[in-house]
Amino acid sequence: MPRTLLLIAAACCCGASFVCAPAWAADPPADEAAQFFESKIRPLLASRCFECHGEKKQEYGLRLDSRAAVLAGSDEGAVAVPGKPAESGLIKALEHAGEIKMPPKG
Repeated sequence: MPRTLLLIAAACCCGASFVCAPAWAADPPADEAAQFFESKIRPLLASRCFECHGEKKQEYGLRLDSRAAVLAGSDEGAVAVPGKPAESGLIKALEHAGEIKMPPKG
């Protein structure tokens, strides 16, 4: 899949997850939004982000392997703004629209 398409898909998926974030509990309920996150977003983050931002390693204090960890943010502060994906640093990084560009290599 071309990198641009992958980044657009990632941004859309993450955006959709954070729009629904306020409705999620600590343990994701079996609703449509949680299923979408588990089936579409988590696998993408696992394949592209967990090496540096997962359970074993958290560069810049950022962990992306759970909703709670994403909402906790990084050493620099919040990376996700529930209900406001356009303001989320994570989305900007995935779109390569801000100072931080993720993933850094393709």
